[in-house]
Amino acid sequence: MVQYRPMAEAAWYPDLERTGWLRYWDGTRWTDHRAPMPPPSGFPVQGPPPRRSPIDAELAASGNARTAIMVYGAVLALTAPLNAVVMAQLRDLIEQFFDASDSADPETFGTSWGIGFTLVSGVSQLLSMAVLAAGIYFVIWVYRASATARDLDYPQQWSQVWAWLGFIVPIMNLFVPYQMLRDALSSGTADRGRSVLIRWWACFLGASVSGFSVLPMGIAGVDVAVWILAVISAICWLGVGLLGRTLVDTIADDHRRATDARSRSSV
Repeated sequence: MVQYRPMAEAAWYPDLERTGWLRYWDGTRWTDHRAPMPPPSGFPVQGPPPRRSPIDAELAASGNARTAIMVYGAVLALTAPLNAVVMAQLRDLIEQFFDASDSADPETFGTSWGIGFTLVSGVSQLLSMAVLAAGIYFVIWVYRASATARDLDYPQQWSQVWAWLGFIVPIMNLFVPYQMLRDALSSGTADRGRSVLIRWWACFLGASVSGFSVLPMGIAGVDVAVWILAVISAICWLGVGLLGRTLVDTIADDHRRATDARSRSSV
């Protein structure tokens, strides 16, 4: 080991055994005290990146949420009449299957019905994938909007995990998402924001109920009811998309103003 001259004053010197470390010289000998070498002058120590605030995370997600809810509503509005077509084809299949007339050609029947049903089912599956992706983006925004509301000390009835569970747990999905978004609004914008929220949630429930009602009406053979329900469902889903976009903007503006007001008051 290279030794410093005994005349060297006591101080920290580069450790000759460990690169990037310092070792203490007490004036006569090396001690066992070691420490990491500080960065060169002019190069600040890199700490962990700053944590993004809840409002920043929400605003970043709101852009995707506006597009997602429009896609969600538009795709489901397009799916509603497709479901009516599927129900009509399913009923025809059942009727033809039990038709005992000798004039029916089983081979022709199976081929013609199968091709049509396959095409409609394939389109429906593609649309379902788009709906799933759009729904995930929207739920991410609901989760982050709830986090911002909690950070702003808005009263919260449900924990953030219900932003995900609230849309999929039966029975709970009839009211939990509405209550979470209601609690994301401050008292100052509650009237205007809640009006948009109520209309959006009414469209959501109306579209869901009318859409699910297509199946029993189709099996019962009530064609008029099937198409009326399909039209109602399509109109409601369009309302979900249009009002949902307004709802995202309303809540984002509310949180932005509340955050700015809190920043001014803390100065």
